[in-house]
Amino acid sequence: MYASIEVLGSSGTSRVGAGTVAAKHPQLADGSVAERCVIAAVGNGSAAALARLYDAHADTVYRVSYRLCHSSTEASDVMQDVFLDLPHTIQSFEGRGSFEGWLKQVATHATLMMMRAKKRRREVPLGEIADTRHARIEPMRLAGIGLERALARLPERMRVVVVLREIEGYTHEEIADLLGVKPATSVDRMYEARKRLRQILEA
Repeated sequence: MYASIEVLGSSGTSRVGAGTVAAKHPQLADGSVAERCVIAAVGNGSAAALARLYDAHADTVYRVSYRLCHSSTEASDVMQDVFLDLPHTIQSFEGRGSFEGWLKQVATHATLMMMRAKKRRREVPLGEIADTRHARIEPMRLAGIGLERALARLPERMRVVVVLREIEGYTHEEIADLLGVKPATSVDRMYEARKRLRQILEA
């Protein structure tokens, strides 16, 4: 599914692709001593350690990105960028939460930045809905409804809010910060997304 990426380390450049290191390395347990050692090694420029993190988390990064942008090509690009930049960005990981959770945030931010750059190139302004609704939105129950297919049919501005709120667990205030909109706009887009999903399911 994924293209291979080049990983730079103290010993030079090596080629890493999905599945390349799977046979060599056991799965890293989240928060384990082994994972912490690998994270520290990546920060010190180890290509072998980066390969282990790639093997353990590439699918997660790709999935988060794909659900936001719904483009396999762009999700693959984001995934590669995230791991190529990881020796630098990993310095900001403080170990307070899970590494996978932190990496999801990195993937989310990278995908949103890519989507914003794409919109700027097309000169399409980010639209907002005028009549916002401030009522609390109860969590949607997405299991068993063909999530990927339903999300693919939502407009981008709705899909992004659904993914961030219902799948990744962000609050509307956090979503507003990520998207550069008001929290009420996030609530409104969620409300509209729920209506659109019902129409899709009832069609």
